[in-house]
Amino acid sequence: MSQIFLSYRHVLPDEHLAEGLCAFLEARGLRVFLDKQIKVGLDWVAEIDRQLRASDRFVVLLSEASIRSDMVRQEIQTAYELRQAGTMQIFPVRLGFEGKLPYDLASYLNRIQYALWNPGDSETKLFTLLHEAIRFGEAVSVESLAFQSRRTCCRRRVCRRLHDLGCTPRQAGRAAPGGVTL
Repeated sequence: MSQIFLSYRHVLPDEHLAEGLCAFLEARGLRVFLDKQIKVGLDWVAEIDRQLRASDRFVVLLSEASIRSDMVRQEIQTAYELRQAGTMQIFPVRLGFEGKLPYDLASYLNRIQYALWNPGDSETKLFTLLHEAIRFGEAVSVESLAFQSRRTCCRRRVCRRLHDLGCTPRQAGRAAPGGVTL
C-alpha cells in the first residue's frame, strides 16, 4: 500500500504544518507517516528509517531551521537515493525560505520543483496542492503553468486543479528554480 512520509523539524511553523498536512491527507484516505506516531519503546531512528523505506512519497518541509537538522538532511538523502532507484517521489515545500540550500541538499533537491508557503498564506491551498500532486502520482509541471494560459495548458488534472486554485509559478532567476506560490 502507498504511504507518504512527512519530513520536518520540530519547530514552528514546521511542526504545525506537518500535523495539519497529515490530518488533511489522512482525512482523504491516504496513509501518512509522521514521527509522532512512533510507539513508546521503539528505536525511533530505526523506525523512521523503516517507515521512510516503506514509503513511496516524501514531503519535506524546508525552513531555515529544518535545513540545519541532521535528521531531516539524512531523510532527504535517503529519499533521494530511493528516488534514484525509481521507488520514491519527492515533494519539497519551502516554508518562508527562498535562500540557497546547503550544498548537499541542493544536490538532491534543486532539480525538483518545490512549493513555496509563507506565514499568512493559506494552509488549505498548500495541503490541496500537495494532495493533488500526490493523488495523481505526478509532480507539478512548472512549464505547463508558467508558459501556457489556462486554455492551452496541458489537460492533466493536476494542472487544471492548480489553475482553479489560483496557483502560479514563481521564477525569480535564483540558482534554484522558483516554486509554485500559494
